[in-house]
Amino acid sequence: MEELTSIAIFLVVLIVVLLVVFSLISVGLGAIARPKGEDLAFVTSSAADEAVVDFRVANARLREVETNLFFGLLAKSLDFDVAAAGSFYLIKKLTGGMWVGGRVILTTHRIIFLPNAMNRAVTQDLRAIALMLVDVIEVSDRFGVGTRIIDVETPGGALTFRCPRSRQFKEAVAQALPGK
Repeated sequence: MEELTSIAIFLVVLIVVLLVVFSLISVGLGAIARPKGEDLAFVTSSAADEAVVDFRVANARLREVETNLFFGLLAKSLDFDVAAAGSFYLIKKLTGGMWVGGRVILTTHRIIFLPNAMNRAVTQDLRAIALMLVDVIEVSDRFGVGTRIIDVETPGGALTFRCPRSRQFKEAVAQALPGK
């Protein structure tokens, strides 16, 4: 039992350290978040006057994320399947979901999370998430390791994400809300 506890603590500490390192690296990679090509067409497609206001490399917490068969086979071939399954279960239990990497984009009409290619490759049915700004009830931020966590609440649910310079992004979202 003590061995399992030690492994769980090690995994949690490792994840926290990795989140901090990745958060610091992502500050220097802001240009990667700029929507281009098909992504730009998608994020500006809800209205003729829709334009990009702000964008960041981000991690979103998604509750219903499951790994796909490809990842399962890869993990099994590397004798990593038991450890991977245990790690994913532990992370989901501790954080209320899986943190998925990608980009968060604020437009004049929506806030959009676009998962990155790696996460789309290893998870089932992972798609972009777009919330209309007119539906947003509240935007708040709270403590997070490495970066603050932003919660965007709507009647249909919430989008929770973390990104570099999160307080400035939260303010940009709050200022973009219609009538607020």
